[in-house]
Amino acid sequence: MYRLIFLSVRTWFAIVMVLIITFNASVANPGTVYDFKRVKCESNLGVDVNEKTEVTNHNISIELFPADHTFRAKDEMLLKNQGEFISLNLNKGFKIKSAKLDGKEAKFQFDRAAYKNKLKKLDDDNVASNFSRAGVVKIDTKRTGEHVLILDYEGLLYEAPFASQFSREYIASQTSGIISEQGVFLSPESFWYPRGDEGMSRFEVHTTTPLGYETVTQGTRQSHEIKGDKLIVKWKNNQLSDSLYLQAGPYEIQEDGIEGIKIYTYFFPGASKLASLYLNKSKQYIAMYNKLLGKYPYGKFAVIENFFETGYGMPSWTLLGRTVVRLPFIPDTSLPHEICHNWWGNGVFVDYSNGNWCEGLTVYCADYLLKKKTTPGGDIDYRRQINRDYASYVRKNNDFPLTEFRSRHNPATRAVGYGKTMMIFHQLQRMVGEDKFFKTLRRLMAEYKFKKATWKDILGIFEDECGEKLDNFYELWVKRTGAPVLRLKNVRAVPEKDKAFAVSFEIIQEGEPYDLDVPVLIRTEGEEIRKSLKVNDSRKEFKILLDSKPVWLEIDPDHHLFRRLYPEEIPPSIAKVFGSEKQLIVLPAGADAERLKQYRATAQMINKTKTGVIKTDAEVKTEELGASSIILFGPASEGLLLVDFLSGVLRDAPWKADLASKDDAGSVVVYDHPTNDEYGVMVIGGNSKNDVLSIVRKLPHYGKYSYLLFHGETNVVKGIWEVKSSPLIYVFE
Repeated sequence: MYRLIFLSVRTWFAIVMVLIITFNASVANPGTVYDFKRVKCESNLGVDVNEKTEVTNHNISIELFPADHTFRAKDEMLLKNQGEFISLNLNKGFKIKSAKLDGKEAKFQFDRAAYKNKLKKLDDDNVASNFSRAGVVKIDTKRTGEHVLILDYEGLLYEAPFASQFSREYIASQTSGIISEQGVFLSPESFWYPRGDEGMSRFEVHTTTPLGYETVTQGTRQSHEIKGDKLIVKWKNNQLSDSLYLQAGPYEIQEDGIEGIKIYTYFFPGASKLASLYLNKSKQYIAMYNKLLGKYPYGKFAVIENFFETGYGMPSWTLLGRTVVRLPFIPDTSLPHEICHNWWGNGVFVDYSNGNWCEGLTVYCADYLLKKKTTPGGDIDYRRQINRDYASYVRKNNDFPLTEFRSRHNPATRAVGYGKTMMIFHQLQRMVGEDKFFKTLRRLMAEYKFKKATWKDILGIFEDECGEKLDNFYELWVKRTGAPVLRLKNVRAVPEKDKAFAVSFEIIQEGEPYDLDVPVLIRTEGEEIRKSLKVNDSRKEFKILLDSKPVWLEIDPDHHLFRRLYPEEIPPSIAKVFGSEKQLIVLPAGADAERLKQYRATAQMINKTKTGVIKTDAEVKTEELGASSIILFGPASEGLLLVDFLSGVLRDAPWKADLASKDDAGSVVVYDHPTNDEYGVMVIGGNSKNDVLSIVRKLPHYGKYSYLLFHGETNVVKGIWEVKSSPLIYVFE
């Protein structure tokens, strides 16, 4: 009680602000974060207001009070309005202290109920932004045109982050804004600065924090000075940008540079070696992309350690969570991906009205290209896995054209928006050649730097470079839903007079045909022949003369084409089971009570979408086994019905008995479904001290694998069953 009486003024202010925000229901719901790239929030779109206001320049001064979760800010804006009113969005929990328009005090209205606590879906990028956080500030200008508006405001932001889960398939829900002693994260979805109808703006930010806190935002650092017990940092970005993030925390800074670009790390105390690693890796990848894609578009790049788990890339900086940043593979996977986003997405911006192209292009230039350079055959494996992911996760009911892709939030959107897009750029590279492909990308960067680009803008530049119209390419690959389905038919080999043999065959396209250059491999007793065949009809016959007897014929052996695979081409995998529309989750009735309780809790976590059925093996009926993928807990011997059903597909797991015999060992093995190629069977088991639930939580990270062995929570064995047959392979007798 006495503590309450003697609270500081700022703390009392914080309590009052909490009550105001609770009364107005302003920040109850967290924002949704969809992507390793930054999420965009364009304000006012789709809102029923008569006035259009575009802010071209922001000059923001903000003082942060981490202990009280509050801030004070002043934004001097250069803006244009089309009507007699200026209309801006600002977090409705804030208090506006004053407004000055063109140097004079101005009256304003702050409508906190303008959005009626509803989520608004933005017209341009389709991201569900929580406009329930925003109110509408209106100022009568009496005239249209350019104005200088200074808005002085203050507020409280404390939206605690949700527990996060990151994997190649999933992105976690997080927070739109939080000011705390641990750190500060302000995203545009919190409406921490005024936003109008503008698509792009320039930003200058002056931050004031208690000593011990450092701030980071986009642009270059202009000054960094201590005044009394406060630190004042000035950031300036002369380039247009689509949104503004601000980060602060008790960081230690390391600094380096390359080719005139400042490189920073902002890590928490005790991570100096890790920070040095990220400095060196950042220099390495920026130098690589400078040659490949053109000069890095910003004056700095910073790697920031976050106080909650994230993996975001914003213009000129990336924000990686404490756990994420310490994963050993991140400096050579996620880091180059986020650096590359400074060319695609944060250098050339995306016009979302025509679909998001930047994720697939970034995957091509980062993840895929690095795998190609560092691993023999890694490029083939990467393309093969993209096609497997598409076949595992995407069905008619969740497929969509690339014109509708905005960001990923589940495995299906990733398979289409990232995977299919990457394969389209691979097809463009095959069309023009590698040198001309990267020359075209450098031209794209030069012509659209700090501008928005559409699919048609990009393909227009490729048209100029290759001298070929790409209208049909756009219609087939960007606007059209789905993927080609190929089949090999009527293969024959007969002796010829002039040549040893002639091989004839048909390539069939199911459904409406695509215009394809289909790679073909023929192995003979004397040589290996590779050809590219034009296939633009539903059925096309070919005849190839050979000098020796054919042994093997295969269509698209290296997965150069984005296509829907046949079940025979997809090894049993975790992704195949989790991607099934129907799942039967089977618990061993004979397990002891404690183990059965753990299995049931794990089964309920797997079945969070409620599309599966959970039963014990004693309850399962024969007719149920063929109608879905099966997830089986415990050894198959627990249920005789399942033993008989699976007898033809069970394989010996490829690990030594001593590895599997440890008390904390746990395993996941996926088999072919005995009666339906569309499904799979996954068996999850664990020894006495193994926590099955902890293993299953990790499975989204291992979607492509067929088998896994864990000791505790550490993976010690992983692999993929070999595929030996395909409708696109013909073996000659």
